[in-house]
Amino acid sequence: MNKLKSMPKPLLYLLICQALVLLFALGGYALKGAAYQEIFVTGEWETTQDETGVTIKTIPVELEKGVYEVTIHYIAQREGLKVQGFCSNLNSLEFICPAVTLIPTEYMTTMRIDVSRTAKEVYLYSHFEKEEDLTISQIDINETSDLYKRNMFHAILLCGLLALGYKFFVSDTKTRQVMLVLVGTFLVSCYPLYTDYLPVGHDIPFHLLRIEGIQTGLSQGVFPVKIHPMWAQDYGYAVGVFYGDLLLYFPAFLRLIGFTIQEAYKYFAAAMNLGTIVISYFAFKRMFASRKIGLIAMVGYTLSIYRLIDVYTRASVGEYSAMMFLPVVLLGFYLIFTDTKKENWLKNALIVAVGLTGVVQSHVLSCEMLVVFIVLGCLILVRKVFTKYIFLALATGAGLCVLFNLGFLVPFLDMYQSDLYINTENWMASYNGIVQEQGMFPMQLFTLFPNSVGGSWLTAAGVSTEVTFNAGVFLLIGVVIYLYVILCHQQTCKADNNYYPTMICFGFGGLALWMSTCYFPWEAIADIHPLLNKLVVSLQFPWRFLAMATIFLTFVMGYSLKQLEKVVSESKYMAVFSVSIVLLAVNVGWFYYDFAFEGTPYRVYETYEMDSMQMYSYEYLPTTVNPKLIEKNLVLGDGIESIDQYRKEGTKITCLLDIGERGGYIDLPLNYYKYYQGKDAATGEDLYTTTGYNGMVRVELPSDYDGMLEVTFQTPWFWTMSELTSVLAFVVTSVLILTTRYRKKNV
Repeated sequence: MNKLKSMPKPLLYLLICQALVLLFALGGYALKGAAYQEIFVTGEWETTQDETGVTIKTIPVELEKGVYEVTIHYIAQREGLKVQGFCSNLNSLEFICPAVTLIPTEYMTTMRIDVSRTAKEVYLYSHFEKEEDLTISQIDINETSDLYKRNMFHAILLCGLLALGYKFFVSDTKTRQVMLVLVGTFLVSCYPLYTDYLPVGHDIPFHLLRIEGIQTGLSQGVFPVKIHPMWAQDYGYAVGVFYGDLLLYFPAFLRLIGFTIQEAYKYFAAAMNLGTIVISYFAFKRMFASRKIGLIAMVGYTLSIYRLIDVYTRASVGEYSAMMFLPVVLLGFYLIFTDTKKENWLKNALIVAVGLTGVVQSHVLSCEMLVVFIVLGCLILVRKVFTKYIFLALATGAGLCVLFNLGFLVPFLDMYQSDLYINTENWMASYNGIVQEQGMFPMQLFTLFPNSVGGSWLTAAGVSTEVTFNAGVFLLIGVVIYLYVILCHQQTCKADNNYYPTMICFGFGGLALWMSTCYFPWEAIADIHPLLNKLVVSLQFPWRFLAMATIFLTFVMGYSLKQLEKVVSESKYMAVFSVSIVLLAVNVGWFYYDFAFEGTPYRVYETYEMDSMQMYSYEYLPTTVNPKLIEKNLVLGDGIESIDQYRKEGTKITCLLDIGERGGYIDLPLNYYKYYQGKDAATGEDLYTTTGYNGMVRVELPSDYDGMLEVTFQTPWFWTMSELTSVLAFVVTSVLILTTRYRKKNV
């Protein structure tokens, strides 16, 4: 009680408000009565027929605010039949009910209804040509708890905002200014998300499928999800092995608690924007020992045109997630080579390891690009590299990075040895010889009014319908200012500790820009050796190097403005700074305008709306699979006298089989990757498993077999050990850091 009396009143009010918010969210669920249920059976719907066909419609019901799951039991005789929902008094923003397509090889499906306020007349209907096309035996409507789980999530977010408000209230003026800039940048960075639909990015269907694959696997009790269910007509796809997806468990969790697909993705994109803002601010603030420069660099990096293109135009989830960690990587290497306190070598090594881990877990291609500059940097600074503490920090950072990522690297390298499309000459040939032609023209690199929609074409197509992949005019201004201060005020520049780091970043930024153009000799490099050819082809698009150019030139921008303030009058500095900010605003504003009003809306709410075959170039499919021949729920066999109790849950299938005297086999709707295993569910006896028709999982069955077959993907022991090693390494490192800090505070 005494503690409460001594507590500052604003803090007490904050805690009371947070408690009330959480109690209100919990109370909504606690006070809710019995969940709504409705069952329609044969005869409890209207049937009408006219010259256009047959329409069946359920009896209208009233639904309170909430989320409902509709289960439909049916027999469909042809493709393309749908069941839709209708509400008489709510609009499309208040009543969300995506139509579900009825698949002839299935006999039950689910759809969802999301109601934001009382819906007075709701009914389901289907229209088809002939009466025999569709038979519906039962429709169940059940209220879920998704609304209340979402409310709890929103309550937690609101508590976080209240805490932020309290922090603002008790802070000094300078801290308030920093917070306002951070919040303002965050709001600007999320501008395209302020709609009821998704920004239509190039790769967005692919990455939404990744989120759905993780969500489906988690809902079936699989963790971590390596072979994603749902992909390829639910045959499974090994995208979880080859593409780091640690960060995607956040939107997958949001899907599990009831958010729609597009809501989960928007929260993820906003979180990546927020993470980029916070990380880049603290990283650049540390490197320049200046709040002001930290803020300027943060704004320039977060709102750089290439990053915005990554987030919105391309929807390149892996790459813009990796860009969030690039400032950490730069900070780590910066400290290793510039920190004069030898006792900090381990802390600096850890910063590098954490930054690189973020990149590895987000985007493998970004790792490849980073390696180029890490190696070049070590060659340039080779004398420093082989000094005791720097070498120790570099080696430790690399070692920790490997340990932290063993759980990803071991499965990746193991499965990469398989016969996959990405390893075939045909897949290589799709980009072989044209990578250089995918590069940018120099005129596109710093455009003030960029195209934010369009494709990526070969140089022969010109630039009129191509997205203007560019670094942005703000970074160009930084380059111009740098050239001015370094050429006209060299002595002042040399006095700054960041003189040489900036020279390296300027050189690396220029190199990255060159590498992103069509004039860098990519094809000549590819012809040197088959390994180099494979690396060049895997790059696909040279303009990816703009991500590297962005981080390096942001550092140059920060340094340039810091030096400019020293060598010119305050009025001239403010004039240059103001013009730079105005041009940045024009650059970003034009991008948003062009993107928002030229892009096509993309609305997607539930899994059943998605095309699971959107794998683009099928990199991670086994070569035995022809994607065009994949048929949903296809089961083939030989020698099978009966099959019963068939059940499929993601990468696991069980069925009761009776096999004749001569034995036989069964091909099941799973893409065959090594480590699929078939066994008798009762005895645990292993059954020979191999690849069957069109790369399906085939289980060879002995004569007179009569039992329950179980087929599932069995994670090998060394995958599990590598994952446990990564977790253990991270936990041990974290504990050591915390205990060390605790000891220092108590000394």
